[in-house]
Amino acid sequence: MRRLLIPLVLLLAVAGGLFWWFSPEQVVKRRTKDLLEIFTFDAGSSRANREMGGLKLTPLLAQEVSVDVPEVQDANGSFSKSDIESGFHSLCALAKETKFTLQHYDSIVIGGDQATVIATVDALVDLRSYRPADGPGELTLVWKKAKDGWQLTTLAWREKRK
Repeated sequence: MRRLLIPLVLLLAVAGGLFWWFSPEQVVKRRTKDLLEIFTFDAGSSRANREMGGLKLTPLLAQEVSVDVPEVQDANGSFSKSDIESGFHSLCALAKETKFTLQHYDSIVIGGDQATVIATVDALVDLRSYRPADGPGELTLVWKKAKDGWQLTTLAWREKRK
């Protein structure tokens, strides 16, 4: 009996870890972090290096994505996946530097096949002509579960006053 106890405990620990790892909350947290990393460009990085992130971006996007970023006039409305990808490549060319650092999750609400993530993010978007983001903000992401995994359907940004 004792010889079976250790393998049984290990099996339960592994099963619990896998259940936690693949839980919807953990998956959307990882997707959120991935999205922030994809849109983070170091000041000295090459355009080609930045655009490699586009390969990781595509599977994260739904066919239509609603974007609400008041600080950037052209970044509001409903956009196709190809429009978002095109905008990403333009950002790769225009940005001197971008940095998105997750401070904390304010809430994660999962209901069926949809998840809403609200997080406080410290953002820096340094374009050649201006900085549309420089400081903390509230990022709201809505993810929808599809056959290919959780995909982004809505992105909203609100700058927090310092």
